Amino acid sequence: MVAMSEKKKDIALCHDNALTESRYNFNRIEKNCLYKIIEQVRNEYVEGSTKENGDFQNMHITMPSNVLEDIADKKHKKDAHDALIKLRKRDFEIWKEDGSWFNCGFVNWCEYDAQN
Repeated sequence: MVAMSEKKKDIALCHDNALTESRYNFNRIEKNCLYKIIEQVRNEYVEGSTKENGDFQNMHITMPSNVLEDIADKKHKKDAHDALIKLRKRDFEIWKEDGSWFNCGFVNWCEYDAQN
């Protein structure tokens, strides 16, 4: 398996969608969390095709604990924890030109297993 730091060199996250181009007020660490989640979803559900999920409903991803260090750093894992909790409690709303709208939560739950 390729280490995250090696993998990071080859990945460029380019998104053109309402979620990543919207004007939500994220702090730096919340943005890093969001980008890491998107990166993992792309790896597992889009590019890697390791999981079958039709129209991407009810996706579950598992990120290695060292991703918390990528999000913040070793000394600030608590900041990554706090950012994930904020994302779990945040609503995302997308309005379409025809008046339709969509409201969702981006993170439904998060768990850190200190044993693994």
